[in-house]
Amino acid sequence: MTGSPPLHLALLLVVFIVLSVPLVQLTSAPSHRVMIPSEEVEDDIVAGVLRFRWAHLPNQVTLKCGDLVFYDSKPEGSILEKEIQLKIPDEGVELSLHAEWPANTPDTAITVELEPDGLDGRSETKWSSESRLDDVITFIWKR
Repeated sequence: MTGSPPLHLALLLVVFIVLSVPLVQLTSAPSHRVMIPSEEVEDDIVAGVLRFRWAHLPNQVTLKCGDLVFYDSKPEGSILEKEIQLKIPDEGVELSLHAEWPANTPDTAITVELEPDGLDGRSETKWSSESRLDDVITFIWKR
């Protein structure tokens, strides 16, 4: 004796509905839960030391983080050190570096070091090309 096709279809639909209810609850985003943070998480402003080193004295050096300009003038000497204040987000700090040297200066290196209070110092060296340098430096700290 064979079963009835409408009865088989009805049983299949019941099984499908019974299995789909928990799957929908697991995969859908909860809309009735409201998360209240225990603390406001903000990027604190941190004091730090910014240091430049170069072999050939540039005519102009500019270092910016977004709209904040850390240094923009003609340096004196082979090392420049400056105390700064900056925010350090989890995704890191992007610094925009621009430097110019006198004409006929050979390709030269400039090292930027950043040492925020309470964090390890980071440094990166960039090389000029044809008496100029325009580059972005990213420093990331894992907390």
